[in-house]
Amino acid sequence: MLAVRRRSRIPVIATAITFVAGLLLLGNTAFAADPPGNNGTVKIDNLPFDDAPDNEPHDGCVFQVDFYGFDKGDIAEVTFTAHPPTSDVSGPGQIIEQDSDIDVGGDAAGGGTDLDGSETYSLDFSDTTIEPSANQGFHVKLTVTVTSPNSVTPVFKKHKVFWVQPCEEEESSTTTSTTLPGESSTTTSTTMGGGTLPTSGGSNTTSAVPARAALPKTGSSALPLMIAGLALLALGGASLVASRRQRHQNGA
Repeated sequence: MLAVRRRSRIPVIATAITFVAGLLLLGNTAFAADPPGNNGTVKIDNLPFDDAPDNEPHDGCVFQVDFYGFDKGDIAEVTFTAHPPTSDVSGPGQIIEQDSDIDVGGDAAGGGTDLDGSETYSLDFSDTTIEPSANQGFHVKLTVTVTSPNSVTPVFKKHKVFWVQPCEEEESSTTTSTTLPGESSTTTSTTMGGGTLPTSGGSNTTSAVPARAALPKTGSSALPLMIAGLALLALGGASLVASRRQRHQNGA
């Protein structure tokens, strides 16, 4: 009587499932790292400034707006307006300050930890009719209008509402001068409500807000998922080779 040998298909099926799972994971990782449009988020950063993607809605006189995860080529415009209860209207309040042409599109969207830029502000409320609350200061609404020419959403907006303290009217300055033959330099440190802003320049040069500075970009959080996908692909390939060798030996 001839013995009939039946080969199990379970190893082949398991290998195929592992291989397909690796492909799907890699595909989903690429899509998650750079989705099609309306990407990015803004965070308010209080002193001391850092690159962590957290939001600090109670700030001193000086604060930063951090931009994370925007698309390549994006340009932002920011508008600060008074907001209830500081504002006496329920709709958009008085415009406090505007800033435009902020480059937040140096690279493709990389998620919530991909820092694309940071801007430092010190708002001037002297030309408004609003008054700060006794404890909280001014309630401000930030509107970020993003022009995104390379995404499926050409124009979109982001919002943040936060409290900011008024800057002190009296400034305490410490000036150190060094004079050499034919040269002079002055360094001024200006203390305002909520922070100290060092500036340097020629004689009698004082700045209330530091100039914009490009901050380092952090990496995308998709790297662990990509490594996992590659590991699954390698495991699936190895399992497929082993399965073929086993079938060859059984048939020999």
